[in-house]
Amino acid sequence: MDANSITTLATHFSKEIELATQMIIEQRTKNNLVVALGPFIILGAIAANGHAISLVASFPRRALLALSSLFLVSYGALGYLSAQIELDLWMQANRWRRELASLYGMNEDVFIFSPNGLVATYVSIYLAIGLAFISMLFLILWGHRRKISK
Repeated sequence: MDANSITTLATHFSKEIELATQMIIEQRTKNNLVVALGPFIILGAIAANGHAISLVASFPRRALLALSSLFLVSYGALGYLSAQIELDLWMQANRWRRELASLYGMNEDVFIFSPNGLVATYVSIYLAIGLAFISMLFLILWGHRRKISK
């Protein structure tokens, strides 16, 4: 392969890696904004509307626990899927890095990004956000029930 072809391929792979990195950042930003703020906006709407609090407070405890569990499971699944999307993007970028390294005759493992713990981190963060939401909801409901009982 001539030097011009190698340069063209290297430029192409570099642009692909840059695009993949931008996609990862955009995916993180979009998903995390919705996941982190969405439930708390809903919670704020519930707290601002006294009727909504009364409605939620009237749910049986088992129903609230079941809904909370379902919410946590769905947030854990969202975290897992988000991590898998990001992992796939990183793995593709690693394939391009290997190709670049082999074009220049370099050690292929030097430029490889290793996303160790990515899935566990995503799931943990999403579960923490979900748990924070559920805790705030129960705190509001507890305060509402105390207010009614007085």
